[in-house]
Amino acid sequence: RSIRTRQRGVPHSQFSWKNRPRNVLVIKKPKDKNTTAMLPRVHAILQSKGIRTWVEPVVHWETGLGETWEQDDDPNLDRLIDFIICLGGDGTLHAVVNAIDRERHVLAVAPCGSDNGAACSLGIAGWRDGLSRCDGREPTAVDAMEVRRDDGYSVWDLHAVCWGGAAYMNELAETTLRWMGPLKKAVAPLVAICLNRPVEGDVLLTCTDGHVYTVQGPFATVVVTNLPKGSDIMTIAPEARHDDGLVHVAMVPHGSRWALLRMFADILTGKGLPTRQATYARLAVGSGSVDVSGEPLLRGEQGFVEVFARKQAVKFAL
Repeated sequence: RSIRTRQRGVPHSQFSWKNRPRNVLVIKKPKDKNTTAMLPRVHAILQSKGIRTWVEPVVHWETGLGETWEQDDDPNLDRLIDFIICLGGDGTLHAVVNAIDRERHVLAVAPCGSDNGAACSLGIAGWRDGLSRCDGREPTAVDAMEVRRDDGYSVWDLHAVCWGGAAYMNELAETTLRWMGPLKKAVAPLVAICLNRPVEGDVLLTCTDGHVYTVQGPFATVVVTNLPKGSDIMTIAPEARHDDGLVHVAMVPHGSRWALLRMFADILTGKGLPTRQATYARLAVGSGSVDVSGEPLLRGEQGFVEVFARKQAVKFAL
């Protein structure tokens, strides 16, 4: 409703507001103590800017804040809402990106989750910094990746997709070690390194010209990333940019625990995965069809997964 296109027919069109935004939908994780405590402050800041806050019915029942709608009603939000605020961390952002109309809606990120790697990569210092960008500035296009399984299930991701050690680290951090708070970000990788479980199979990289490159496993981990940081404290691909039209593929061969610990030190100090130990590939987003343009393919024990570098982008208030 409040967005007009300045350019057409290019991967990253520029957008600008026709009118100052007046209505915002805040999406948070229901019954989450951290974001529930944060919501009154977010609501007050938006009110001071003359912006009406809308929340989902379950959040309104929980907090009594903001405008909402009846569960069975059609609130016509597509015509009413100027942009959406994601109040939470990487997990909430992932859920929001897959729930919205990515071609229509503009996202703002107010990071306050247990991990905020995407927000850090986008230069957002904290939740107040994220809200300060909800001032009508021109939205910025951020690349998106599609992740598709062999059973047809498909999701979009702005951040990173991983297998092996990195995936197990994430699972530990969000389940068994979640109670540790920020400390989990350092402990989970160390546990994953100690277990050192390899990923069997090969990675197939299909380029835009149709040529297929094969990198043979086993791997310690495989990471496909669109942004520099894997989490607040870990830098995977320091040269990655949110709008560079590339996805970055890092394939770490299975090796000793000592080699993985040295690699982890490089990641913590901002150097990223060292090229002396990892194989890198960069796949360009195609300028033609919205269909596949580059496909890192992983065949392993858990079946067949495709990650597509797509032309589609998500609009952010940055």
